[in-house]
Amino acid sequence: MASGLQARLMQRNLNMNLSIPTDIEEVKQEIEDVKDIYSNTKLATSRTKDAVGDLASSRSLDQYQDKTAFRESLSQMDAEELDIIANPQNHSIEDRQYVADKFNETYTNIRGVDSAESNFYENLEPNSTDSNGIRKDKATAFTDGNPGKDDTYYDAKKTQKQGEFVHALGHEGKRQDQIEKGIKNNTPDGVSTVHDKAAYAAGKHTSKALEREMLYKGVKVNKEGRNSFARSPQDKAVLASGKSKTKDVQDAQTYTVYVHGTWSNKESTDPKLLDAIGNTFNEEVEQHGWSGRNSKEERDLVGKKLAEKVSSHKFKEGEKLNVVGHSHGGNVIKEFTQAYDGDKKIDNMVILGTPQRTDHTLDRSDLDSDANLINVFNSRDYVQSPMGTFGKKKGNGRTLDGAKNLHTNIKHTDLDTSNGWNSSVNPLFISD
Repeated sequence: MASGLQARLMQRNLNMNLSIPTDIEEVKQEIEDVKDIYSNTKLATSRTKDAVGDLASSRSLDQYQDKTAFRESLSQMDAEELDIIANPQNHSIEDRQYVADKFNETYTNIRGVDSAESNFYENLEPNSTDSNGIRKDKATAFTDGNPGKDDTYYDAKKTQKQGEFVHALGHEGKRQDQIEKGIKNNTPDGVSTVHDKAAYAAGKHTSKALEREMLYKGVKVNKEGRNSFARSPQDKAVLASGKSKTKDVQDAQTYTVYVHGTWSNKESTDPKLLDAIGNTFNEEVEQHGWSGRNSKEERDLVGKKLAEKVSSHKFKEGEKLNVVGHSHGGNVIKEFTQAYDGDKKIDNMVILGTPQRTDHTLDRSDLDSDANLINVFNSRDYVQSPMGTFGKKKGNGRTLDGAKNLHTNIKHTDLDTSNGWNSSVNPLFISD
């Protein structure tokens, strides 16, 4: 048993070692600090996933570093600067020039080349060409083709359109990188060479990176469970304390529907698969459940119900429509296109191990002109064919005419898992 002196010493040490906040504000602050740790950890995890995705989709270390440089250039932007890139129609030429210079400087510093100076023009002479005969009046932006000039020119009117400005930043950033590294690329059409394609891919990658960066800086989930680029309270506070306020970020939503296959149901669908699809399209996924009964009549009926559901959705300007189906769920989607009469076209259609049959056909008029039509198949998938196409086989029963037919070694029963999706479909989108 401790003596009185020992007890007093123990109590004194306890008081010295324990920091017990007595003020309620101190307690609140400590709680907020813990929340910040969680938020920062979650953000770091998401950014790590982005980096891993870039690495997996890159064919070389240089390509990976290039993608990382574009992401980093956007991460250096605050909420207001991101809004200028995302919604250039709401901002002045001076604002666009400022963020273009900031983006270009960060990107080229990372790439180890000289930065280009941004110039915006409002009128260019018709049929204007450079010394190589390349038409500049048709371009949204163009970069000088000679090292040392270090100038990029943006069409003020064309870069007012949503999506055009951010694509131009990535495209011309890559051009500048190529020029400074001695790559001469003066093709008249701007699309012929591998260097043209690399610049175009850089523009698409930067567009998607912008969506991710805006997600990190304040995406809200609306009542329907889909993302919209609404400002967070933190972003609003940043803007309120700045020199000027900007309009709310306009919605950039997507509407994604997943349809399971035969002998399955909503309850048996792997939730990790839905998360994986949602990560690809940056939103939560809505499931369109059905009985899973193996009959054409049932698939026709479910396709019509899906058409009614999508037709009732009020699409906003710029909102995308994505449909994903596994096995006969893909044929349900084909029947959906037969019954669908909405104005909104399909932006992305992905079918996984779908039996290609003569009695289920796709109405291609429901696809957007730039739509991604992806058919994932396994040449040894006997569920897909002959079992799923018995007596109704179209072609080889596995590939779909006009689609990007992606061969995989993944089993039929594993195509509707997160691993199946992430190893087959997801790289097609994150490689942009």
